[in-house]
Amino acid sequence: MLSAKGEINRIYNSWSGFDEDFVKQFQTLNFEARLWELYCYEFFKDQEFVVEPCNENRPDFSLLKNGREIVVESVTSNESGKRTKQIYLNTLEREDRIDFKTRIGSALFSKLNKEYHKLEWVKNKPLIIAIQPYHSAESFNMNVYTMVSYLYGIDISKEKLANGEILTRFLKGKNFKRNHNGEVIEIDAYFNLEMSKYISGVLFTNTATLGKFSRMGYQNGFGVDDTLGIIYTGACYAENEIEPRQFSINIGKTGFDNYRYGVTLFHNPNAICPINDEDFMCTQVKFINNEIYWKRLGFYPYSGKNIRLIRNLSREGKKINNSFLGNNAFNEEE
Repeated sequence: MLSAKGEINRIYNSWSGFDEDFVKQFQTLNFEARLWELYCYEFFKDQEFVVEPCNENRPDFSLLKNGREIVVESVTSNESGKRTKQIYLNTLEREDRIDFKTRIGSALFSKLNKEYHKLEWVKNKPLIIAIQPYHSAESFNMNVYTMVSYLYGIDISKEKLANGEILTRFLKGKNFKRNHNGEVIEIDAYFNLEMSKYISGVLFTNTATLGKFSRMGYQNGFGVDDTLGIIYTGACYAENEIEPRQFSINIGKTGFDNYRYGVTLFHNPNAICPINDEDFMCTQVKFINNEIYWKRLGFYPYSGKNIRLIRNLSREGKKINNSFLGNNAFNEEE
């Protein structure tokens, strides 16, 4: 879609810090990793950081704000074996939690072995690992609570009481992964690993897709000649509810989306260099006294997809589509 292409080009041309191999790798086998770097850069800029590349591009980003510096390494979980096109498919299926933790865990664990904390330009500074799953189409639909389980070893149980209040329980859980032989084995929570004390937090989203760049590009004026609008529909967090809420938003009408929506910063309770949570305007999670605490951004999509409008709809067509999408998605005046 022209809107995604225009947005990607805009971000790439707005910063001189992308390394010399970026274009070649973006156009070949490292497309997902480079797409995630573009997203990270734009997210950090949206957070009002001054963004610079780290020395020797290791880790990826140096963030400056209010006299403090944070360093960030971006990583993706990718398909094993031959690369396929399945990540571009729209699916409502959710990946098995063990398979998800296996892929996410492998990507995050690999960064512990890099020992970034020993680099002179990283020592005594907060270090964030930013991760986006790309290893399967279903991984885009895995919700944030699986990350809570993997990182902290805590499972969250919710029950709606007769008076309408929600009772939340925090249960010590066990994490499992598949080894190279496909056998399921137990593993420690990521933030409980000895070497993870050098990781200040994990930044996670499942929204860094071409659909996101299409929405943001359309809002920024790209692709308006061949697209009349984009309907963004999916499931999102609902306050005081156990189940997610369905949403349907006309991007062409409202210009609603933002790079911070769907991003979560998980603070490491064992970090040597903690993060100041006021530096970030996104959903954040902390583990304090055996409980999970949320600092939520207003809108938090769990999963979603685009419906592109390429022609004007008749009054009857709008009525039919609204019956499926709800919330008067097609409410433009004739």
